[in-house]
Amino acid sequence: KIHSQNEEDGIIMHIFQNVKPANKQYFEFGSEDGKQTNTRLLRSMGWTGTNLDQGFADPSINLYKEFVTPMNIASLCEKYKVRKDVDIFSIDVDSFDIHILRSVLVAGYRPRLFIVESNDNLGEDSVLTFPSHKVPFFDWDNN
Repeated sequence: KIHSQNEEDGIIMHIFQNVKPANKQYFEFGSEDGKQTNTRLLRSMGWTGTNLDQGFADPSINLYKEFVTPMNIASLCEKYKVRKDVDIFSIDVDSFDIHILRSVLVAGYRPRLFIVESNDNLGEDSVLTFPSHKVPFFDWDNN
């Protein structure tokens, strides 16, 4: 673990030491301020990509303020020129991640590596998600 929350960057490094990257590009959202992300280490190693977050922007690191939903993810991918074969696609929106994953696949994106957040606090046997047609809003710092 160098910059990620739960050692994801170390796991990513291990994967791409064994699976050759196609284009060294990533697309990550739920990045907050860009300091504790799955892809920050890769960016420091010359990879390129885009990070999105609903509350933060810093164009100097390609971090843009966007609210990502299952309904708008395909258009956001087009807006930010995400390749259909991007090496890493990382989803962390604390709500309907699985519905966004489904929308990404339906839109024809086939990254070499998907990273999708889960909530281990619910137990490994729980299968819960928000309804795809509702757009939740959370401010985790202020409830």
